[in-house]
Amino acid sequence: MAHTHQAVAFDGALEFLKALHSSSTAVLERAEVVRIMRASGVCDPQTSLQELAAANLLVDRGESVRLTRRGIRTTLLLEATNGADLGDVYHRLSQVDAAIGRYELVREGMTRRFIEDLNARGLAGCMFALRGLRFSRIK
Repeated sequence: MAHTHQAVAFDGALEFLKALHSSSTAVLERAEVVRIMRASGVCDPQTSLQELAAANLLVDRGESVRLTRRGIRTTLLLEATNGADLGDVYHRLSQVDAAIGRYELVREGMTRRFIEDLNARGLAGCMFALRGLRFSRIK
C-alpha cells in the first residue's frame, strides 16, 4: 500500500477529495470523477486515481469510483490541516468513525462514576491505590 502523504501530494488533491466527499452520490461514474479532477486542477487524473486507490483512499472499479472510509477520514484531516475548524472536523470525523466518541466518555468523569458505582455496591470500603494515593474509604 502506498503512503497516504505521497498519494495526496499532487495539485488539486484536496479540492478533488472534498468535491468527491461532498458529492450527493456515494459511487460516481469514472467519467464524472475525471471531470471533477480536472475542475479541481488535477493534471494527470489516471495516475492520480491509481495512486489514491493504491493508498486505499478510494475504490476504482473501472467504470465507477467511490471514497473509502480511510479516504473520507483523510479528506477531513487534510481539511483540518489546511485551516478548517477543528471542532467541525472532529464532529464530522465522529460521524464517520464511532471509535472517536469512545475517548469522549473517558474524558468526561468515568473514573468518578466508576468509584461512585463501587461505593453504591458497598465495594468502596476496600483499600484502593489510585495514582500512588491510598484511600481507606471513598465517600
